[in-house]
Amino acid sequence: MMRKSIYDYVRSCEICEERKNPPRKKRSYMKSYLSGIKFERIAIDIAGPFVKSDSGYSYILVIVDYFTKYAEIYPLQNMEAETVAEAVFKGWIKRFGCPRELYSDQGKQFESLLFQELCKYLQIHKTRTTPYHPRSDGLVERLNRTIKEMLSKYISSNQNNWDKYIDGITMAYNSTPHETTGITPYRMLFGTEMCIPLEIISENLPGEEIYTNESEYVRNMGAELEKMYRLAREMTCVSAERQKINYDKSANYVSYED
Repeated sequence: MMRKSIYDYVRSCEICEERKNPPRKKRSYMKSYLSGIKFERIAIDIAGPFVKSDSGYSYILVIVDYFTKYAEIYPLQNMEAETVAEAVFKGWIKRFGCPRELYSDQGKQFESLLFQELCKYLQIHKTRTTPYHPRSDGLVERLNRTIKEMLSKYISSNQNNWDKYIDGITMAYNSTPHETTGITPYRMLFGTEMCIPLEIISENLPGEEIYTNESEYVRNMGAELEKMYRLAREMTCVSAERQKINYDKSANYVSYED
């Protein structure tokens, strides 16, 4: 009885709870965010600085769609708000339209008045990650790591030509089946596989059905996309559940009462 009283007293000491570091870092349970349609939510991030290239680039802007996993990469000379906003508008929005939600970290360029006004003017809902917690934007952070790994395999010894490989890396990424969906991001977006140089050289071009009119093409394309989207949603749910199970094994959740 005395042992339990001492144990309870020590555990309830407010000073100790406030000042002593826990033996294990507190870790809450994972909460998954699932996107069900293309461009419902896109993630954006800046990687760098890299060695300044011969063309004057030092950073890259990475934008990726949560549902299709389709990505675009833009080299930047700096990461000022005006430069980033211009790249987002001229690089992504003018090609694919306005996303419903744009998700980023709390970098000053994304939190600037200029960038906020751009989102407000285009009716884009702007959201942000938890400060100093890049894991909450894991999709684009993982893509950043992949890009750096791919660049390191091709750049020259002085590293000043890395920007020459950005377009090729983007093409390779979008034409490769994604681990989560099992489908290439390019096909998820356009309904057909990307034609790559190897297929042209080998004359092994993807077979395409010949349509008698535009209406038939639209109907068949709509059916094909809907089938892929349904499969992608199922695979995404399975992947999210697997990730949550593995993550929660190490969770050390503590609930504090008022």
